[in-house]
Amino acid sequence: MQNNTKPWAVVTGTSSGIGAEFAKHLAIKGYNLVLVARRKDRLQDLAQILERQFNSQSLLVDLDLTTTGAVDELLRQIKTQDIQPQILINNAGVGSYQDFSVVSFAELNKMMTLNMTVLVELTHKLLPVLKKQSQSYVMNVASIAAFQPIPRFATYAATKSFVSFFTQALRYELKDSSVSVTTLYPGVTLTEFATRMGKDFTPFLKQISQTPEQVAKVALKKMFAQKRSCTPGFMNRLNAMLMNMIPQAIQIRLAGWAMRRFF
Repeated sequence: MQNNTKPWAVVTGTSSGIGAEFAKHLAIKGYNLVLVARRKDRLQDLAQILERQFNSQSLLVDLDLTTTGAVDELLRQIKTQDIQPQILINNAGVGSYQDFSVVSFAELNKMMTLNMTVLVELTHKLLPVLKKQSQSYVMNVASIAAFQPIPRFATYAATKSFVSFFTQALRYELKDSSVSVTTLYPGVTLTEFATRMGKDFTPFLKQISQTPEQVAKVALKKMFAQKRSCTPGFMNRLNAMLMNMIPQAIQIRLAGWAMRRFF
């Protein structure tokens, strides 16, 4: 890899959706990218766009982060190229929309591993490098699903609740350091996420959804402003506010009704 004076950002889950948009908009802002995802062909296509349009260099790391030793392999490749990241965006995640009792434990375990364990491990192991920078950033992608228990989305919502509480606590621990930590709570976004769960967007969901570009642009703006959190979209912010006011027993009933009605 050629020497380059541009700063580096590590973004997981960059093969499509919000992750790919994070990469593009960071490239616009003058960053080189460590692109991490399973689909190598998608990473290659994205890297070509970043180089051609924004003169941005990319390190492609095609890994299934849920496999044993994957995070260490990612870090090995970063170290081999002598990359000192200034940004870490933990965007990779997976969901499952079914009754808990019918989902295989293998699928649940993969979800918990990617959404929680990998996020914590990568953050923990990159933190010493990030602390050495004069200013660095961590953004962890949660979800508006983190705000309440959700029937048929039980494990996914719980993993995103974990991301939320972990990231908020980490931000406090690092408040006197050079590392700024932000939690992102995207709502319904027009990505492949629903397709991977075997679901289609209903007309109502399409009306209230945002594009990956919209989410990525506002999220990066908040991250660079060193904000504690970002919840893109008025309806999503309204939902978050209401969930803080409604008793949990009612939250669950409302969430169960909404999942049956709109998914």
